Amino acid sequence: AHAVAGGLLLMMVVMPVTGYLWTEGHGLDVAPLDWFTLPRFFFKNKALGDYAKFVHQWGRWVVYSLIALHLAGVSYHLIFRRDRLLERMLPAQIAQVDPE
Repeated sequence: AHAVAGGLLLMMVVMPVTGYLWTEGHGLDVAPLDWFTLPRFFFKNKALGDYAKFVHQWGRWVVYSLIALHLAGVSYHLIFRRDRLLERMLPAQIAQVDPE
C-alpha cells in the first residue's frame, strides 16, 4: 500500500515535468489553461523533448497500473477483509436525528 501511494505521488511530479519538457523541447509554448505562458529554459532541445516524450508516454501506463493496484487494494479491504478501512478514510457522517 505504501509503495503504491508513493508511486502515485511520484508520478504526480514526473508527469507534469516530462510533459513540460516534451512540449518545450519541440519548440512549443507551455500555457496552462491559456492563463499564462511558462518561461522557456531549454529552447528547442529536440533530444530532451524526445526523451521526455518517451518517459511521459510510458508514465501513463505506470499511472494506470498504480490506479488499478490501488482499486484492487480498496476492493480487497471492502469485500474480503471487511475491516471498515474505507469508512475510516471517509469524512464523519452526521447522525440523522428523528425530528419527533
